[in-house]
Formats: sequence, structure tokens, C-alpha cells
Amino acid sequence: MTNYKLFDRNTTSLIYGYQRNAIQRMLDFDYVAGRDIPSVEAIINPTALKGGLHKAFSGDKEIMIPIYPTISAAVANHPKMATMINFASFRSAYDVTMEALEVEQFKSITVIAEGIPERFTKIIKARAVEIGDKILIGPSTVTQTVPARSRSAALRLTAEYGHDMENVHKPSVYALLSTRWRFGLESGWTYFREQTENQAIADQLYIGDINIIHRFAQSENIQMRSGMGLRLMPGEDQVDLGFNFTYGMDIYPTNPLVFSASVDIGNLGMAFLLHWRAHVGVIFWGLEIFAGGDGWLIGDVAIGGLSGGLRIWL
Repeated sequence: MTNYKLFDRNTTSLIYGYQRNAIQRMLDFDYVAGRDIPSVEAIINPTALKGGLHKAFSGDKEIMIPIYPTISAAVANHPKMATMINFASFRSAYDVTMEALEVEQFKSITVIAEGIPERFTKIIKARAVEIGDKILIGPSTVTQTVPARSRSAALRLTAEYGHDMENVHKPSVYALLSTRWRFGLESGWTYFREQTENQAIADQLYIGDINIIHRFAQSENIQMRSGMGLRLMPGEDQVDLGFNFTYGMDIYPTNPLVFSASVDIGNLGMAFLLHWRAHVGVIFWGLEIFAGGDGWLIGDVAIGGLSGGLRIWL
């Protein structure tokens, strides 16, 4: 699950560089936005070796913001600051940013300086991605918002087993490839095996689909996708084809719970086809264990039941 929330009304920041005007404007915005606490918690002024206090206005009240000479001194006294805004010049912004990336409590770092050499910028971004749990905004001002945990693509693999509570077994495999551009591929295959009372195989078939999908809505707690593609049923002599429309969602109410649901509508040859799935799972270290149910309607044949399995989030 990706965390899309960069800041909230309780986030406080460390300002690197004694930028009086910028600090006051941030406090003015806090007052207009109705924040309960100022967003600026501390200031770094490398030339103030003994530290100090900066007087500013928060609404109609005067407040004193502590000044420190180093980042380490500031974070030692303010362990809840979650972001740093780096106003250092392009000559020193690289060193300051690299130091800030190593501070565990910073969830995001904004670099204001322009003119940082491209080689240094690449090193900064590479280190942010390597650390993997920070958002880096900048350096420079041209399309340099970098979610450090973001990748070009993500893969989700699922192994599932279902049973209709009578004599039909339904092992399935699914794969979902999504990209940062919101388009991706989704495919699922189910093996239906009907057994007699003495466990002999009475009938069996495979049904699968391949779809192009678009993640049309996303936030910190939900992702929704839809798409279309081909429905397939391989046979001994031929492959029956059909159209498939898919619609799915993943809801993350609280960590580590996830609720997933999907529905596929289409046809297989001349037969109407409907397939729905709904599961509740728990995720630990990229591995999800889930349980729920699914149902199939193929022509006038309905097959439902319980299902569960494992899902790997890569």
C-alpha cells in the first residue's frame, strides 16, 4: 500500500536556513488555514553556533521558534518533526540534503535550491530511492517531485483455492501488473474440476482472461481500476473466445487489513459470463493471507462458494 498523504494539519517542519519571510508566510498560512499548532517547529542557522530564538507572529500572538546550528541538534530536541525544508544555497544544498536523508524521523524533504549540478541531483535521488521510506521534493523546480518508494511498476501475484461446498474444486492464479502511469495488465486463470463421490474426475475445464486496465482512482485508503480484454477457454481442438470487462477495487481501512473485490462481465462464445470475487486479507511484509468467496455464472450454470489463498505484493 502506498501512502499518499505527505502532510496533515499536525505536521511540523524544520527550516534549514534563516529565511525570515518564508517562515512568517508559512505561519500566516497556518493561521488562515485554521491550524492549531504552527507548522514551523525549529530553524537551522549554521552561523548561530550558540543557537537562539526567532520571534514571529502566529495569528495575533507572538511566538518564539528555537534556532539550532545543526540538524542533529534540532532533531534531538524535536523528535516529532516529520519534514524538512532546505533553503540552503546550491553550493551547500547537496550536503545538507544527504544529511537529512539519513534522519529517520523525516518523512519528506523539500529542496528549494536551484542550480545544483545534475550529477549531485542524481546522487540525491538515488539515495532517496535506496532508503525507500521518504518523499523527496526537488532539487530544482522542474518536475522533480520524487516519491522515494515509487517505482515504475508493481506486480501482484495470487494463488487461490475455491470450493463450491459440493463437488467442484476451483484452484486459480492471478497476476496484476500496474504502473505509475496508471495503466497495466491483469490476467486470471481458473481450473474447474468436478469430482464424483469416489473422487474420480467427472469433468474439467480452464477459463482465463487477459485485460488492459486503468487505475482511474486512488488515494491513501482505496484504489479502483477498470479495463477490458479477452476471455478464453482452451479446449482440445480450439480455443473459445469472448469479450471481458473488469472492475475492481482494493480498500485499506487500517493497517494491515485490506478488502479486495472485483467483478468481470462478458461472454464466452454465445454464453453470457459473470464472475465476482470478494476477500478480506491481512498483509505482512508484502505477503497477504486472505479469505472470502467468489461466484461464476456461465450461461445458465452457476458455481459459487468459499475461497482463500496467498497474495504476494512485489
